[in-house]
Amino acid sequence: MLSRLSISAKLIALVSVLLVSLAALGTFSVTEMHTINKSTQEIQTNWLPSIRLLGEMRTQAARYRAVLRDYLTGPDETVMIDIQKNLDARAHDFIKAFESYGKMAKSPEEQAMYKDLGNEWKNFKAGSDEVVAAARKYDFAQARELNATKVVKVGRAMDGALSKIVALNDKGADDAGDRAAHDYNRAFVVVLGGLAFLIVIGAGAAFLIVRDVAKGIASVVQPMQLLAQGDLSPEIPHQGAKTEIGKISATLQVFKDALIAKKAADIVSANEATAKMQRAETVDGVTRKFESMIGELVASLASASTEMESSAGTLTKAADVTQQLSTSAANGSRTVSESIQSTAAATEEITSSVAEIGRQVMESSRVAQRGAAGREDQLQHQRIVGRRRAYRRRRQVDHRDCRAD
Repeated sequence: MLSRLSISAKLIALVSVLLVSLAALGTFSVTEMHTINKSTQEIQTNWLPSIRLLGEMRTQAARYRAVLRDYLTGPDETVMIDIQKNLDARAHDFIKAFESYGKMAKSPEEQAMYKDLGNEWKNFKAGSDEVVAAARKYDFAQARELNATKVVKVGRAMDGALSKIVALNDKGADDAGDRAAHDYNRAFVVVLGGLAFLIVIGAGAAFLIVRDVAKGIASVVQPMQLLAQGDLSPEIPHQGAKTEIGKISATLQVFKDALIAKKAADIVSANEATAKMQRAETVDGVTRKFESMIGELVASLASASTEMESSAGTLTKAADVTQQLSTSAANGSRTVSESIQSTAAATEEITSSVAEIGRQVMESSRVAQRGAAGREDQLQHQRIVGRRRAYRRRRQVDHRDCRAD
């Protein structure tokens, strides 16, 4: 499957997968960070201020009750004025914190608790006003009784309402903190798992790509090495593939075809050179044989010419002797006639031999002409022909002389 893809396509696919995975992991991380930040902001902007305001209300309520008890000690008018100013300040701070908290109360449960706390504060404030009124009349006994029977009871109810709201806010802050911690742990696990997954996928994909590329290159390098060693038998793989390896294989196939064509041309050239050498050796052998034959013929011709010249000389001497004896030996005409006949027979044999020699000379001349014999052979042949003609003329003269006798 991977071998059908190009190296660039494999790298693009790997980088794309890694980028998409990183983008998904980054998106998840940003979302989780936003959730954690939201939980943190909720704790910071809602629960912590609420708890701080509830603590302020609880503190002001406690201080209010403590200041209210100062009325029960029987103070004079001047002290009562200071006590009242202090009570008014505590009530003002409580109302301020109460109203600020009311703006942050969102859930129906919290709003219901907030409403109950307001009612309890009103009851507490009404009971404390009765205590103050009794104390301002210097009826401290009635003030203490009202405080013990009414204000303390309402104050405890108000503390219970505050405790419920504080518990609700504590629980909300704890839940927000737990959600933030849970979101953090989940994000940490997912990001760590995602990074591990990406590392494993990236390493595995890189290993597969590197192995596939190395395998493809090795499949081309092996026949390339064999071609470099002169072995033209290996097949080139991955031909026709639209990949880098396929392009290398196509180029390598072109080199292989060129090497095959060169080898075939070398074989043809070697065969032609061998044939030329064989033809040259054949021509050389024929030439040597022809030269040997011409040499033998020339030697035979020379020997025959020498013999013919010797025979011609002998015949010439015999003819001279016969001519000298013919004039002085009239009585031995029969013997001479017989001698002449013998001579004529010998002459005919010589003529036949000369004719045969002439035929051989002519044949030698033709062979010598075809073999591009030298000028000396032609001159020798002419001398032989001239001698033969001279011999024929002499023989004719001898015949005429013999007939005359």
